[in-house]
Amino acid sequence: MLKLASDPADEYIIMYNGKMITTSQYNCRLRTYARQNKKLAKLSHSIRRTVASELLESGMSEVAVQNQLGHSNPSTTRKYLFDYNNRSEKRREEVTNALKINNL
Repeated sequence: MLKLASDPADEYIIMYNGKMITTSQYNCRLRTYARQNKKLAKLSHSIRRTVASELLESGMSEVAVQNQLGHSNPSTTRKYLFDYNNRSEKRREEVTNALKINNL
């Protein structure tokens, strides 16, 4: 998990004073972290969509991905998923590399 330099000991980027932060607060922190490290910020919704697509691509069933995302309707999950069959291998590699923590 990412820690910000200004965080007290044992506080992670998703926490403030020992409590979980909101999605909006997380996105703000992510933008700040990316700017400080001269990286492009990938916001929470985009990360969620990419992770869901990567899970499906790695062999996880659509139902399992749906459960992981907490969707009650399969059509909601399908809206999240990228169409990997229409992507080049280079683009798939770029997406996978973008998910690696040391690239943030």
